[in-house]
Amino acid sequence: MRIDIGAGMRIGMRIRMRQNAQFFIISAVVISIVLMYYGFYSAGTGDVILGAQSYQGMNMDAVNLFNNVKEVCRNTVDITFRSGGDIDANLLRLKNFMEDRAREQNYNLTLDYDTSDSPAIFFNLTLSSNEIMLRDEFYYTSEEGVR
Repeated sequence: MRIDIGAGMRIGMRIRMRQNAQFFIISAVVISIVLMYYGFYSAGTGDVILGAQSYQGMNMDAVNLFNNVKEVCRNTVDITFRSGGDIDANLLRLKNFMEDRAREQNYNLTLDYDTSDSPAIFFNLTLSSNEIMLRDEFYYTSEEGVR
């Protein structure tokens, strides 16, 4: 009785080759999914939103001006509380300056505020032109005013 060892080895090699093929197929699928995930989430959502808005004709100068005014409002509150100044007087100066500055750039800026809940300051900000209107209402509480 003769046993053919070669046939058993060939069957074992076929099984190993199938397992290796399955491993490579699964690896390729996993790598593809990772690359697609990375490509989808590599751009920040803010970049995507602003990119879509600028593509649709959004005036980025207006958006930048609007965001800068919001930041200056926060900074004015912080500096005023830090220095112990008059919040109403400083915000009135800021309001007049920013509205004039926006007018020079052909925008209508309305900056309203309420200091009655100090140190929490309520801002109502509207920037408009013939092409665009941006509006935001927000509270800002300075860490300096809480102390």
